[in-house]
Parts: sequence; structure tokens; C-alpha cells
Amino acid sequence: MKRLKEANTEVYRTDIHGDIVITTDGSNYDIKLNPIKQEIIKNESAKDLQNKNGININTATLEELQGIIHIGLAYAHQIIEIRPFTSIDELVKINGISVGRLKDIIEEGKAYVE
Repeated sequence: MKRLKEANTEVYRTDIHGDIVITTDGSNYDIKLNPIKQEIIKNESAKDLQNKNGININTATLEELQGIIHIGLAYAHQIIEIRPFTSIDELVKINGISVGRLKDIIEEGKAYVE
């Protein structure tokens, strides 16, 4: 995995991406992933979350990030190191944040991306 990362190789994993479907016509191929759908809070915008003390993972401090379920010091450092994120779903890029943990983070409704 380290060598693939160093070579900037895109890696798809079922523990991160869910179902992975690759189709081909013999010459070209298409990859479809089935990630968890981002549901921050029903019908609320990122601005609404900000007003309710939500945590923007792109701007939060180390301490603020640790206010999100499953996010300890090590994960908070990794988030800061690789941000910006375009969606909460991208938290699975953090080594150790699985689809299950992502689901808990989304259900908690604190984390958002702006």
C-alpha cells in the first residue's frame, strides 16, 4: 500500500468505497463506487450547522476536530494534514476511519464541509 501511495496509484477498497463495479467494453472501462451518502442533518445546510456549533472539518482546530465522534488526536492530525475535503465522505481517506465510523460521524450530525 505504501508503494502504491508513493506512485500516486488510485486504490479502491471495499472497506472504504463499498461495492466496486468495473464494467468494460473490451477497450475502455468504467468504475462505479457505492459510498455512503452524505447526510449531515435532514434538510439543513452547512450554514445551519455552523450556526448550531457544527464543526467544519476544513477549518476546525485540532481541539475542535476532537469534538467529533471517533476523532481523537491522531485522526485530527491526519485530517489537518490532508484537508481540504469536498465532502464528509472523504474522511475515509484517513487511515483507520472505516465506512462504519464514517456512518457514525454522519449520524452524529456535527461534522460538515464548507
